[in-house]
Amino acid sequence: MSGLKNGLRLVCVGLTALLLCTSCDSSRILPSLTDIALPDSPVLTTETFSEERHVPESMDLISEKGFLALYANMETGETAVEDRRTGNLWYSNPVDREEDADASGAMKNWLSSQLVVTTIEEASNTYKTNNSYVSCTKRGGVIAEKTKDGLKVTYNFVKEKYTIPVYYTLLGDSLRAEVAADEIREDGDVSILTIALLPTMGAQNKRAEGFILVSNGSGGVIGFNNGKTEGVSAYRMPIYGDDTVTVQAQQLNKTEETLLPVLGLSASDRGLLAICDRGAGQGYLNASPAGLQTGYNTAGFEFELRITQLVTVGSDDGGGRDVTMLEKTKTRGRFGVRYFFLDASQVGLAGMADVTAAYYRTLGITIREQPKEAPVYLSVLGAIRYPSSVVGFPVDVTRVMTDYTQASEMLDYLVDQQVSGVRMLYDGWSRSQLEGKITTKYDSLGSLGSTKDLIVLQSALTAQGGGLALRASTVKYFKSGNGYSLRSDSIRDVLCRTVELPFYKRNTFFADNDRDTGRMLSIRQSAQAFDRLVSAVPQVGVLIGEYGNTLYTDYGGDVYKRYQAEKLAEKTLQAAAEKVALYGDAPYAYTWASLAEAVNLPMTTTMYSVVDRAVPFVQMVLRQLMPCGSSAVNISGNMNRDFLRTIASGIAPHYEVSASFLEELKNTDAVSYYGADFDTLKKTIVEQYADWSDLYSLIIGAKMLSYAEPQTGVLKTTYDNGVYTVVNLNTSPITLDGERVPAEDFIIRGGTS
Repeated sequence: MSGLKNGLRLVCVGLTALLLCTSCDSSRILPSLTDIALPDSPVLTTETFSEERHVPESMDLISEKGFLALYANMETGETAVEDRRTGNLWYSNPVDREEDADASGAMKNWLSSQLVVTTIEEASNTYKTNNSYVSCTKRGGVIAEKTKDGLKVTYNFVKEKYTIPVYYTLLGDSLRAEVAADEIREDGDVSILTIALLPTMGAQNKRAEGFILVSNGSGGVIGFNNGKTEGVSAYRMPIYGDDTVTVQAQQLNKTEETLLPVLGLSASDRGLLAICDRGAGQGYLNASPAGLQTGYNTAGFEFELRITQLVTVGSDDGGGRDVTMLEKTKTRGRFGVRYFFLDASQVGLAGMADVTAAYYRTLGITIREQPKEAPVYLSVLGAIRYPSSVVGFPVDVTRVMTDYTQASEMLDYLVDQQVSGVRMLYDGWSRSQLEGKITTKYDSLGSLGSTKDLIVLQSALTAQGGGLALRASTVKYFKSGNGYSLRSDSIRDVLCRTVELPFYKRNTFFADNDRDTGRMLSIRQSAQAFDRLVSAVPQVGVLIGEYGNTLYTDYGGDVYKRYQAEKLAEKTLQAAAEKVALYGDAPYAYTWASLAEAVNLPMTTTMYSVVDRAVPFVQMVLRQLMPCGSSAVNISGNMNRDFLRTIASGIAPHYEVSASFLEELKNTDAVSYYGADFDTLKKTIVEQYADWSDLYSLIIGAKMLSYAEPQTGVLKTTYDNGVYTVVNLNTSPITLDGERVPAEDFIIRGGTS
C-alpha cells in the first residue's frame, strides 16, 4: 500500500487488490487546530456572588472564574456549570434522566454519555456507535484530573481499545469544551469516524417551554416538545455545506448551507448558546425535540475525524463493486465548543444574536459603519457564454448583456428616481471567467467597455453612497489556463482521482452527461489565484464569491482537511482586505472579519420535518457587524413576498439585473438572470426602495429586540428604539393588536414614525 502516500486505506471484505495512485503526497505539514490562537473573552463582572452550594454532593469544585463555577464528578466525567448571577445550573447530562419514560435503554445510556462515537472496523467494513457511559464509565475507563486551567477527562473505551481526551476550560463568561484529536489513541481494529461532544449539555425536559435554535440558512427554530415524533428524524446538518470531494451522481434535495456554527436552547427564563470555535469545518449541528428520541430537548455538535467515500472499482463492463475508502490519517488539533449561559434577558432570538455578535467582535471583527443612505444591492450580468451552432457545428457564443455604459445608465435612472446607496456587484466581466478558466488577472471583456469606463462607473457609484465590486472566480473551472491545469491542479478524492463536478439537469436532478464537468482548483492554488486577482483589479471592490462560501477537502499533493482550508482562506482574505474592499456572497463566518459588506444572505432555512419555522438569526447577527443584503428577491415566483421578508429581517434588498434579455439564459450557469431584465424591473425596484428607505431611516443603528410570528404568515420585528414592523405575507388582510395590515404588505410603527 505504499503507493497511497496520503495515507488512505481501502475497506472491503475480501478485497486484496487496490487502485493505487502515486501522485498524492502528505509530506507537507499543515497547521493543526491547536495552532490557531483564540482570544478569551474578558471577564464581564466583578460582583461578589453567593457561596451557597447548589450542585450535587457527588461533584467537586474544579474552577471559578467571573460569574461561573465549574464542577465535575471525577468518577463519571459528568460536569456542571453554575451561573452565580442567577443560580442556574447547567449539566452535561440531565440529572433526572433515570425517570425518562420516553428513552429506550440505548437512549438512556446516551443521556448518561459525554461522548458518542461512530467507528468502522476495517476487516469487516462494519460501522458501530459507542457511547462513553457504556464503554467507559461502566467499565472504569474514565480518568478525570484537574489541570491548571480547568479539567481534563480521558475516556478509555476499554473494549474498543481507543482513548479520547476532553478538556474543559472556564473563561469567565463561558465554558470551552474541547476534544483533543491529536491526543486520541487507537490501539484496536477500529477507526474513529465521528465524535459527538456533550450531546445533552443543557438538555431541557418536557416541562420546559422554549425552542432549539439551529443556525442553518437564515436560522431555524425547533419548538420544545413540538409533537413531531412520527416519520421524523433528528436534525443533523453539516457546518459550511457539504464536502465537495464526495460528489453525487444525483443532486439530492437542495438545502440551505450553514454559514454560522451556532446552536441554542432557549427556555422561558434561561438559555444556552453554543458556538463552535475550533474545527467548525469538520462539524455538524445536531438537535432533537423531546418525545422524538428521549424526553429531553437537546442540541449539540458532532465532529468528523475521517472521511469515508463509497467508490466503484473493477472492470468497465459492469463487473465492478462498491467499496468504502477510508481516510487513514485523522484530524490533528482540537475540536472546540464555547458554551454561553444566558439569563432571562438574553434567551430570545435577539439576545442570542447579541451574544453571538459580541463573540465575533472578540475575534477581531470591527463593526463597519452603517451607511447614511439606505443601501441596495444590484448583481449586474455583464456577459454570458452559451452553446450554439454554426452550420451544424457546435460553438460557444459570447453575448454582452450589460456593458459599463449601460450599467451607468441604470444608475442614472435610479438616482433620478431618488434611489441612492446602490452597490453594483458585477458578474460575467472577465474573459477568463467566460471561458471557464480561473480568473487571476484583470482581463475585462473589451466589448463591455474600457477600464476608464469602469472607473467612471465606480466613481458615480461612490458619489451616491454606494460602490462597485467585481465577482471573483478562483475555485470552480472548466478549462486549463492562466497557469492552472485541469489535469494536475484540481482537487483529488480519497482514491486520488480528480473530482469532477457534474451539471445537474433541472428536471431530473441527475447529472447531465452532455455538459462539460467542472473542477475545483486545489486549495493552496485557489488561495494563490485569489491573491493574484485581488492584486490586479483596478480601484474597485471584489465580491469573493465561491472563495468565501465553498469549503472542501483535497487529497492531492498538498493534503488539506476542511479546517485547514478554512484557516488558509481566513489568512488569504485578511491580506486581501488590506488591498481592496471585499464583499461576501452568502459568506461563511470565518470570512466575516475581512468583509466590508455581505450580500445574498439566505432568507429561509432547510425545512426538515422536525423544524417548525425559519427565523432571520444570521441577519440579526450580521447587521450588527456590517451592511448586508438579502438573496435576490426577483428570482423567485413572488418578488413582493421575498421583498417583504427583507423588511422583516431589517436588511437591504438585492436584485439581479441585466440590460438585455436572452432566451438562451436558460441553458447557462447564469439561469437565475432569466427574469432580470432591468427595464421590466426598474419601476418595482424604485417602489420597493422607497419602502425600504423609509424603514432604514428609522432603524439605522438600532438592534432587534424581538422577532415573532404571532399569526401564520405574519412577522413582527421590534427594535430597541421602539420602532416595529408588521409584515403580512398572506393574500388577505389581517388585524394584529387592533392594527389592520393589507394583504402582502407591511406597516411601520413606533419611534418617531
